[in-house]
Amino acid sequence: MNDRPLRFCEGGGFVVGPSGDLPFDASDHHRSGLTVMLGCNHLRCNHCGATVRVGPPGRGIDEDAVPRELYAAEDLATVTIPKTSVRLDTCRCDSFEARQVAQAMDHERDSPSAPHMPWSCAGHPPPSLPVVVGDVTCVEATDWRMEVQRILDGACPRPLPGAGAHQGPSLWLGWLLTYLDGTVPGEALRAEVAGRVADPSPEVRVRMWHVIARLPWPEGVAALASQVESLGSEALVAYPLAERWAPLSAFEALAQAVVDASSDASRAVGRRALLQALLAPLPSGAVDPVPKVVAIHAAAFSDAMCFGWLAEHAVSVARIGSERWHMVMDRLAGWHAKPDTGYLIVVAGMGLLQAGIVAPAAFMEWLDTARKRHLWVHDAWVRPLKEVASAMVSD
Repeated sequence: MNDRPLRFCEGGGFVVGPSGDLPFDASDHHRSGLTVMLGCNHLRCNHCGATVRVGPPGRGIDEDAVPRELYAAEDLATVTIPKTSVRLDTCRCDSFEARQVAQAMDHERDSPSAPHMPWSCAGHPPPSLPVVVGDVTCVEATDWRMEVQRILDGACPRPLPGAGAHQGPSLWLGWLLTYLDGTVPGEALRAEVAGRVADPSPEVRVRMWHVIARLPWPEGVAALASQVESLGSEALVAYPLAERWAPLSAFEALAQAVVDASSDASRAVGRRALLQALLAPLPSGAVDPVPKVVAIHAAAFSDAMCFGWLAEHAVSVARIGSERWHMVMDRLAGWHAKPDTGYLIVVAGMGLLQAGIVAPAAFMEWLDTARKRHLWVHDAWVRPLKEVASAMVSD
């Protein structure tokens, strides 16, 4: 069993205060896509080599405490004192009283209040099967069609205290995918989630989108991209989701997945679907959600291929919504791949002006405020665009 690959907490592992979530299961670990922050129960000191011990919540130390003596104590509760707002973490050479819900190690010492200990996650093994997690039993032959439906109906594999009011099935599924990563049931669960992105029920669909958006894997991104392509304008329709602060559309879910995807191939698949969705007509009576989504997930639309496509299709994209010309120009004037892609700003801007998509005065205002909005500003594109727009204003 020792040859099983370890999984490591993203961010190097968190220490957590009394209200934080510290798992007791050795296989439980943190990924940023979980939304909630899980403390690491397998931190190791890179100086003394000791595995960090964690004390009970609500107990700390006095100023004379010696880390080596604390570490050697049979029970940390007997060598600590009541402190309601802290939880003690200690190795043989250093100690830290965690107060916040979760904190990552600050090895660069950028913050005076953050933990500066030389600690990092030493890895978590995949769970040994069979394993029962909450209301779910995981074996190699688990019927994940049935189990996913049970979770959607309220069967909870692991409550996530940090989720607060957003507790719910899509967060539970995300945690379960992370917990089972590297196992046969984990692969089967991924396949089931990816296979239900086009479920007849909007409530089920949006939950699958939410899982893939937060924890993208290649098959999940490909399935979501295919769904966006199939839906056309409906991909822009957002559905309410109890586990999320705002409604979610397939388009936004895919944009988030592309930003966090682990491979260039997945990002390319997702980006192609996103760009095609920019040409879909808006749903009847809908406020255009695209500019806001693109601004939030700008990195999904920031590579040379995207910039070339946006410049070529600037007029077609901008005709669909009144704010889209501004969105296209902001993306092209972003700092990615500059100055190599700088000429595309001129290509798109000239096209928009000549097609009458944007009033010259409004375009001049965009030019004048570009520097204040931290865009890439260079005479090579500012001068020709300003000359054309100024001439149009004069006419």
